Amino acid sequence: MAQTVSIFKVADNYGLPVEEIGRVAADHDMLQGLSEDRVAAEDIPRLLDLYHKKTVVNVTAARAQDPTAQYIYDTRQQIEANKMQVIKLHQTGDHEAADNLLRETMAKESEIAYLVPSSDQSAVSLSGRGPAPGDAPSGGYAFLGFVIPLVGLILYLTWKDQTPLRAKSAGKGALIGVITSVALSILFVIVYVVVVASLLG
Repeated sequence: MAQTVSIFKVADNYGLPVEEIGRVAADHDMLQGLSEDRVAAEDIPRLLDLYHKKTVVNVTAARAQDPTAQYIYDTRQQIEANKMQVIKLHQTGDHEAADNLLRETMAKESEIAYLVPSSDQSAVSLSGRGPAPGDAPSGGYAFLGFVIPLVGLILYLTWKDQTPLRAKSAGKGALIGVITSVALSILFVIVYVVVVASLLG
């Protein structure tokens, strides 16, 4: 008997909207099981290929009718590429170039936010991507952001559109980490001054 996988699991693993991936599976007679919510494991590559082809057709048609949508799409692609480059630059130790690119990327994101308000749900369809079904607050990423604020910031910028709840956790952790570091630094300076003053006095 061929191994099958839940359509919800497929959507969660690949960060795709379950309704859309389920519709593609149904259109191509791939659904199995009593409740018809499973697909054969061997069919998953074909299912993903069909889904992406359908998405490209829909998004291309939308962009062709709206120059602003085309600009938004192209800018978002550049933003995603920039975020990956920022991480690579930090990994290679070129922090100044990474910071400059991060500022440029944030400026582009602000421009896109102005063109497409967060309440405009059409922005999701124009990008060809929906919110990840498995998005949820994460204590692990909050702790990671707290311990290494820079990583938390990068994760927040990378995930804030696709998995906003998880991104918020990383961002909050980074913010708390920075505040804690500053507070401890100030406390250390005060204690140091008091100790030195007491020794000299």
